[in-house]
Amino acid sequence: MPSRYQTLWPGMAMATAFLPLHSAVALTTLSEWKRHNGSAGLLPSDEYSALGSALPPGENAVLAIGFGYQKCGTTFINGMLREHDKVFAYGKENHYLLGSEVSHCEKNGPPGSMEDYITDCFRGRWPQKGEATFDFTPSYGIGSSIGDLVKTVKALEKDSHGITLRFIVALREPVARAASAYNMKRKNQEEGWADLTDADIDQVLLSEKTSRVHRDGEYAEPLAEWLKSFPKDSLLIVNNEHLNDYKTWTRIYSHLGLAVPKQKDFQKWLNEANSRYASLQKEKYEASHTEPYVPSAEVEQTLGKHYKSHNQKLWTLLGVDPWWPSLTR
Repeated sequence: MPSRYQTLWPGMAMATAFLPLHSAVALTTLSEWKRHNGSAGLLPSDEYSALGSALPPGENAVLAIGFGYQKCGTTFINGMLREHDKVFAYGKENHYLLGSEVSHCEKNGPPGSMEDYITDCFRGRWPQKGEATFDFTPSYGIGSSIGDLVKTVKALEKDSHGITLRFIVALREPVARAASAYNMKRKNQEEGWADLTDADIDQVLLSEKTSRVHRDGEYAEPLAEWLKSFPKDSLLIVNNEHLNDYKTWTRIYSHLGLAVPKQKDFQKWLNEANSRYASLQKEKYEASHTEPYVPSAEVEQTLGKHYKSHNQKLWTLLGVDPWWPSLTR
């Protein structure tokens, strides 16, 4: 069985190699949708996902804002969404809503209106009923500017021109997420990281207790900021450990009002994508002459203790049993 510190889904380099999922779909009529979801369309909160709700397929023009944290599977979700025949998007990690100078859109944000957003980031193409477009930028979920960002998005909602705003958030056990972030630096031979041993990385994780790598795993507070302004049924929180599961993806597609691909077609794509990803990772590890970094017991205990209270707040906020066990004794 693969280590919990290894990534099991396609990375950024796989984004252009995804297979199409334009197959026959389920739940394509409003009557079928109501039979499966009930009149409210609320999605279950369990080990696969929390919060969120299903939209009737074909009834809404959707703009999805996605965020998570580095190494939580945001690239995989981005790639998967692009393969649905009713989804379109341009670029990844737009950063536009933050007013960032590194925006990947035509102009730097933040937008003055929904029309600005669509023009600058989606080439002026508005989603129609039954379609969805999205902006998946991990940093929308972190940092000291969350309050300002939420206000920006709330203003877009008031000026939506009939677009339905939805949110998707990816979370991963925070110690594994931090370890994976530093493993990526070494594997990709970033400057200053190529020659580090596992013990060296252990020391970095133990010493940088206030770094972004640590803060990125403190999920509850930024999510609470979003939930102050947007209803729980508009945010679907997905568990990274179940991103390979069909059940998770039926909820993601349903949350966006999209028809769901047949399971056999989905599984065929997933198997092939993971196979190609494994080959890509093998090449990177061979090129860097490294093995996947696995943190020491001391790192697990120390960071596990740091995240314990944050995790407890998260489970209370989401109303679910813990998605990952406590790493502290």
